[in-house]
Amino acid sequence: MLFWICWSCSLANEARHPFFLVSSLSARSLSLSPSLSISLCVANLEQMRRLLAYEEPDFVVFGGDQISDYWGGAPYPKPLSWVTQKWSLALSPMFENGRRTPFATIMGNHDYGVEGTADTLLTFDAGHPGSLTRPSNDTSYVLELVDSVSSEAVMRFYMFNSGPVGMYQRHVDWYRSTSAGLKGNQKGKPAPALAFIHIPLVEFMYAYNAGTYRGHMGDRDGVCCQKTDHSLFQSFVEFDEVKVVSSGHDHGNNFVGQWQGIQLAYGLKTGDGGYDIESKRGARVFLISTGTNGSPRDVKGSLLYSQSNPIGNPGGRNKTLTVHSWLRFENGDIDFQDNPLLEPPRYQLEGCCIAPPKEIPWPLIIMTTITSLLVVAALALLVRAYVSYRRTISSARSASPRSIASSQELSINTTEMQELISTREADAENLHHED
Repeated sequence: MLFWICWSCSLANEARHPFFLVSSLSARSLSLSPSLSISLCVANLEQMRRLLAYEEPDFVVFGGDQISDYWGGAPYPKPLSWVTQKWSLALSPMFENGRRTPFATIMGNHDYGVEGTADTLLTFDAGHPGSLTRPSNDTSYVLELVDSVSSEAVMRFYMFNSGPVGMYQRHVDWYRSTSAGLKGNQKGKPAPALAFIHIPLVEFMYAYNAGTYRGHMGDRDGVCCQKTDHSLFQSFVEFDEVKVVSSGHDHGNNFVGQWQGIQLAYGLKTGDGGYDIESKRGARVFLISTGTNGSPRDVKGSLLYSQSNPIGNPGGRNKTLTVHSWLRFENGDIDFQDNPLLEPPRYQLEGCCIAPPKEIPWPLIIMTTITSLLVVAALALLVRAYVSYRRTISSARSASPRSIASSQELSINTTEMQELISTREADAENLHHED
């Protein structure tokens, strides 16, 4: 799955508003069997090109799963030459046909089942035109958005490599030490930050269960969050620096929600590879603005963060740093995700990668109820008929001995009568001979 972040950064030019374009791309289609991969690769790259044309981004973040470690069959792990070829293909829309869009990359779980370490792949990535990727010893790295006048960091981007199954305490230790060592702004506070992590944190599930989200939760595995034990989110809350966490991994989810004051935003699946191919494709867009006197009127989308004068007010002009977000689909449509918060879901997610039961339409519920009642009524009639039949059989059996006895008595009486008649006839015959 791929994330893009696109950035237009000219903070001295207030007429031009910086923004990010973030999308999740299932780049696994880049590693299918040769007969199938060509058409899918072309389709996926075309989707990426259309999204770049819609938003004209200035910075892109590839958020993991640039390749797939299991498609295309053996060999396992995938050889490095095969990996680098597919990797370059995924990055190619950033620097083809005269385009030079800066980008940075983090690792996804499917990028690990190949030859070479994470640093090997990130070093290879860093060699492409426009790449800001930094090898990080399989932990993470940070990028800064710097004001062109004061040279102070206006916003930072923490790029986490979440590993095959999730992050560990070493990632938390890296974040805490890195954040503590970064210079604050003129107010002595750290610049606000966005964090990009391929596998979502468990707090995404908490936000969903609480109903504090906008968008869609339709992945077959619910929220397939990290199962490793670490305190990264608690560190985010403690340091009061990271304002938005963006993740991918779950192809059917695109919601943005809030938990303990931090916005949690899924990317949007891009490309035709992987599972959940019926989901709408596209990109999540982050618009980061530093306009005067608040946000520009034409900015739409869900407001995720706002801060007045993040680096003071040089020249006596007040500025407001805002972060808006929306979804851009591959056909050009937009979902601003600015609707009211949804009600808490009827079914709660019980754990990572455990989907809730699917909602049943009410007409189907009514039909199912009627059918059940008819079945119960039919069974009741069958039971009554069976009971009546058993009673009839029982009555017949109890009446049979009396009938047999009556027949025997009648047979006995008839025999005695015949013997009596024979005796009388014999007596009469004897009297006749005597006469």
